[in-house]
Formats: sequence, structure tokens, C-alpha cells
Amino acid sequence: MAGRLCTVERNPLFSLEDRTAVDKAESSFALDRIRLRFADHAFEQAFRREHARQSVRIIRMALVVGAVVYAVFATLDFLIAKEHYRTLWLIRFGIVIPAIIAIAFTYSQKFQNYGQLMLACAMVMAGAGVVAMTAILPPELSTIYYVGLILVLVYCSTLIRLSYPAVCAISLILVGSYEVVALAINPVAAAVLISNTYFLISSAIVAILIAYLSEYYIRANYRYTCMLLTEKARSEELMLEAQAASRAKTEFLANMSHELRTPLNAIIGFSEVMREEMFGPLGSKRYQIYAEDIFQSGSFLLQIIDDILNISKAEVGTLSLHETDFDLARMIDQCLRLFRDQAASAGLRLRLEAAPPDIVVHGDERLLRQALTNILSNALKFTQRGGAITIAVGRSPRTGIAISVADTGTGIAREEIEHVTQPFVQLENPYTREHAGTGLGLALAKRTMEWHNGQLRLESKPGVGTTVTLQLPPERVVVLDPPVRQGAGSG
Repeated sequence: MAGRLCTVERNPLFSLEDRTAVDKAESSFALDRIRLRFADHAFEQAFRREHARQSVRIIRMALVVGAVVYAVFATLDFLIAKEHYRTLWLIRFGIVIPAIIAIAFTYSQKFQNYGQLMLACAMVMAGAGVVAMTAILPPELSTIYYVGLILVLVYCSTLIRLSYPAVCAISLILVGSYEVVALAINPVAAAVLISNTYFLISSAIVAILIAYLSEYYIRANYRYTCMLLTEKARSEELMLEAQAASRAKTEFLANMSHELRTPLNAIIGFSEVMREEMFGPLGSKRYQIYAEDIFQSGSFLLQIIDDILNISKAEVGTLSLHETDFDLARMIDQCLRLFRDQAASAGLRLRLEAAPPDIVVHGDERLLRQALTNILSNALKFTQRGGAITIAVGRSPRTGIAISVADTGTGIAREEIEHVTQPFVQLENPYTREHAGTGLGLALAKRTMEWHNGQLRLESKPGVGTTVTLQLPPERVVVLDPPVRQGAGSG
């Protein structure tokens, strides 16, 4: 039931079908505040069944308590109405209490549908017993016993959990019955009748008000609970749809990456043949330059496709690590060699803070090299001429290995740090728009560290620079030899 009714915030992006569903849901949840009924019949029936189910234990307890209280007042019959106590006890124990304690029907399946009617009848019997007592007792005693009607009204509106319409009906029946007895069957003095009527009607109004407020808040709570459950179900459904769309997108990217790599490898291979002039000179020098451009552009495009392929495999869970033991210092040196000339031409200082320790690491060397390469590439992209990029390697038996790359570039605002490690995210500012890229570098580096049970930490401050640290856990260290050899790196 909750799954088909919902209420959601109006949004200009909703389709007409969505808005129609929202309007229908809101009208179904609508509550008539006079009659305290839900507009949707099925929703109303569901509420009654659920309310009966949740209230049944309290109702059983209240019936037992009511029967006990009704029986305790038998002592009053014996003390102040000795001449009539047998008749009073017959009413009390022979008719009313059996009606009150007939709780067996609460164990019936029909209680959910007819419980309110049956409880209302039991309460009418309890009040009618009091009215009958006032009818047979002398006027001086009947004016005392009428107080029992006030107790019945309070009991109906609080403990027994009768509905607001039922309490209204019971109040009218009991007040009217007493007025008939007090006026025609067993008349009492006018002053006493006025006083009793005043207090009795006031008690009935209070009982009705309590019943109204109690049921209103119970219904409102049920309504809001169903709305929350419905919205949760809707959100989960939308989330599943979004996940399915994301998987479809990921599978498409993976397939396309495979398809693109085949012709691209041919382009790169033939351009390399032409660049190296393996089958003779090309003729014009310009052709060789063009071949070099084709090779470089193809290699750059292949790297982008590889990044997309790795991200796609990771998202669908098909990426597997090819783990081997490799020398960390050698891997770092290979990465630095790739960027030394590029850094020099850009007017940047690229240096290794200290010679890396002699460490053998167990992991996927290709992915880890790619992660470090992506970080170094970002550092070069976003560091202005005259800046510096520093690589440092630290080790600890407790935390493992930390490879940090610190630059003096543009930096990243604190609120943007979390976003830059998401795939395809690039921060928009005048400087970053000068550089090409897919926004996959940091995302891939982060995923790579996670696949190795490590982590990527990013610290940055706009205008000061950024430090990215790749942390590998201790269990990834195969050989942890002597401490770090201090020495100046090369830039």
C-alpha cells in the first residue's frame, strides 16, 4: 500500500506523468479533519487494520482494568445502598462486567474490521449500567451514582482507544439516557439536575476533544510514516534505476574502449614506423614531423582510452590486479624520467627530496606506475613557470610506504577536494581550462590505492599548492631494508 502512494517535493523538472502521480498521491493521503477519515478508501481500511493490530494489547489491558474498577465499586453498593445492592450487583456482575471482560473477540481476525463497533457496544453497556442504577435508586443516591458516567466517558476517550466518532456517539447516548431517567423515570430536584447536566455535558465535551486530538495525531503519525516509507521505496527504485543506467554506461564505455584500441594501436604502430623511417626516408622533413605528431596524439589518446577502460572495469568489478614483486625505487625513477624534459621546458624544478629506500613492493606495478604518472602529470599541468614539484618517499613499519608529490601550483579549495577524486570531474577556473584532460587521473590513482588496500590523501590550499600522498599498507612491503639514504635528488 505504501509503495503506491507518495508525496514528493514539487520540481520543475518533473514530467507531467510525475506531477500527476504526485497530485494523486497527495489526494489519497488527504485527511478529512472533521470526520477524521482518509480520502482514499483503501488507505483508510489499511489504517484501521494497522491501528487495531497495534492497539490490541493496550485494549485487552484496558478492558481488564475497566472490569476491575467496575467491580471495586461494588463495595459502594454495599456501603450506601444496602437495600438495593443485590439488584445493583446483578447489573454490575451479571451484565456489565461480562460485557467488558469479553476480550476473547480481540483474538478473532474479525476484530480488525469490527473491533471499534464491539468496543463501543461494550462501553455503551457500561454506561447504560450506571444509568440503570440511577433509575432504580432513590433520588438522593442516584445523584451520587451518576458520577460513574463521567468515569465511563473518560475511560472511553483515553484507555480503550475508541475512535472519535464512536466517542461522540457514546457521549450522546449516555448523556441523553441520563437526562431521560433524571427527567421522566426517576426525577431529581431541578438544581441537582442542572448541576449534574452541566458537569456531565462538560465531561462529554472533554472526552470528545481528547478522543479527537488522540485520533488525529495517531492518523497524522500513520500518514507521515507511510509517506516516508513510500518516499524511501521511491528513492530506492530511483537508485536502482540510476545504478542500472550507470552500469549500462560503464559497460558501453568498456566496450567502446576495446573497439577504439584496435584501430588506434594500428595508427600508433604505423606512425612509429613512419617516424623511424624503417622502410626508407619519407622525403620531406615535414612528413616526419607529421608522423611524430600522429604518434604523440595517438599515444595520448590511447592513454585516455586505457584510463576509461580501467575505470569502467573497476565499476563493473571486472578489473583484476596483476601483482608481482618489483623495486619501488626503479619504478619512481622511471616515472621521473618521463617528465624531466617536460618540466625543464615548462620552467619547473622537478626534484626527488631523498633517494628512495631499497624496498620491494608486492602489487600491480603497471597500475601503481600509472597512478604516480597521473599525479605527476597533474602537478606539471597546474604549476606555473618558476614553480617546483617535489617527490618524497617515506616508510614506517606501522603505516607502510608513503609516496608524496608536492607542487606549488594553483591549489584546490577545501570544499572541492572531495570532488576532484571523482571520475570525469575537472574544476572550472581560468587556469585549468587551458589544459586538456578527462578528469580521470586522480580518480584512477585513488581507485588504484584502494585496490591495493591503501589510500590516497590530498592536501591543498588555493594559491599555495597541492600535496598528493600515495599510502601503501605494510603488508605490501616484501623487503624493508636499511633506512632511507639521504641525498639530493636530481631535478
